Amino acid sequence: MPKYVISDTQDETQQALDPDGTNAKVSFNNSDASPAQEKSRISRVVIIVLGVVCCVAVLVLCAWFVYSVFIKTTPEWQTDDFMIETVPGHRYGPKETDGYTEGTLIAFSPSNANSYKRWTNVIEDIIEGHLNTSKYSRNAVNCDYDSLPKPGKVCIPEYRAWFPCTKENNFGFQEASPCVFIRFNKIANWTPEYYNSTSELPAEMPASLKERIAEYYGIYRALMKTVWLSCDGESPTDVENLGPIQYLPRQGFPGYYFPYNNTENYVSPIVPVRFVKPRTGVLINIECRLWAPNIEYNREKGRGFVHFELMID
Repeated sequence: MPKYVISDTQDETQQALDPDGTNAKVSFNNSDASPAQEKSRISRVVIIVLGVVCCVAVLVLCAWFVYSVFIKTTPEWQTDDFMIETVPGHRYGPKETDGYTEGTLIAFSPSNANSYKRWTNVIEDIIEGHLNTSKYSRNAVNCDYDSLPKPGKVCIPEYRAWFPCTKENNFGFQEASPCVFIRFNKIANWTPEYYNSTSELPAEMPASLKERIAEYYGIYRALMKTVWLSCDGESPTDVENLGPIQYLPRQGFPGYYFPYNNTENYVSPIVPVRFVKPRTGVLINIECRLWAPNIEYNREKGRGFVHFELMID
């Protein structure tokens, strides 16, 4: 039982006059608690601690699940994310990087294996997913313009049509005819629009690309469902120094690769661009641009194109 302790703040006379203790101060002391009560109190503390631990564990598991399902598997860019530009883009390789910044100059000497191997090794890393045929057995199919992949299926890359831009040929670097691989970015739920006739082609489109599209239009109109690509020198001098260009297997990204829905084993379409005989000993500024009605081109904002420099010793 708790003990009642009467404070002696008043004298004994006042206490006698106040027998009911209305002015008394009372405190409680549980020093006489039984072992059973003490054990019960400890049990309650243990239960509370275990409850807190369980709650934290559940929160961690929920966070891991959300990350695994919704974040880790979320595509690199999405058209419905207001924080990301909705305009698609493309990248090129090889590209030099020190881990913090990316350079735009591709410089090498065809006669020095160590000089160009640093670039061919980067290209091998870029196209590794395209060459790994073992993973295509489950859901990969051969695609063409009249045979789009069904839901859950992906297109087998056309790497067999990349010659001479192949690993065995050192991607043309040892012959001073380097191949630069242009890769389309993954953008979820984005579908390109197409130029359906030659009359719809933009006035600023290069004449050589217009001629190529006209050939496709006359031979097989389904080929018009392509996101077109053109690479050229940025100035008249660069154009002259760059020389002829070869696109493999065609001058653009086939429409059957779109849209990207985060399907397993999907690989972004790649177009190897071979610079057949660029002039050596000079710096050449190059721009590769995408062409589709719903792709914006803006040099100030860096949209719709990539820039790099080429220099061969």
